[in-house]
Amino acid sequence: MTQNNDDHRRMRLFRLLRGRDRERQRQRRNLVTGLLLVMLTFMGFAAFPYGDLAYATMGCGMGFGWPIMVKGNPNLVQRFDNPPKPWLAGHRGLDLQASSGTELFSPSSGILTFSGQVGGKNVLTIDHGDGISTTYEPATTMLPVGTTLRKGESFGRVDGHSDHCDGNCLHWGLRQGKRQYRNPEHAVRPQRIVLKPVDDNS
Repeated sequence: MTQNNDDHRRMRLFRLLRGRDRERQRQRRNLVTGLLLVMLTFMGFAAFPYGDLAYATMGCGMGFGWPIMVKGNPNLVQRFDNPPKPWLAGHRGLDLQASSGTELFSPSSGILTFSGQVGGKNVLTIDHGDGISTTYEPATTMLPVGTTLRKGESFGRVDGHSDHCDGNCLHWGLRQGKRQYRNPEHAVRPQRIVLKPVDDNS
């Protein structure tokens, strides 16, 4: 009888120690995960300069498509170059190689909110929600303003006048709010890092 009691106490002690050890391991894993999250957040902010800071805060999973359909990725005539201050000169969008008449496709679902001329340039604007909008020039459409668009749906053509893209390219811009311009290439090619939650039963 005494032997059975001793065995029972040893078994209880063993389970208690094993439980404490597993708890310490779980706490260490959670600490490491937390430190990784802090490091990745810092690296995300450090990796995005002024022009792209929003992607570190609003997430990188936008999943936009290209507004023109070509085999592979479209050729970039001129890349995004946001100036350090909003009032300085720069290139607030991408110039994609495209000839007049090239069909345009909505990179994400949205609503056509503008079709007309701005400073003599033919411009189309799509509102994608959450303060995100995209612009296209030179571009025209037969659709009325207010048309709801699905991702990949045709909405217009490269056509009309631009101050630098007449006949050979499409200027594609992306804005957050009214004045913050972002790099559309990052919306098409997001970098996303996912950390899996710790499983307490592992």
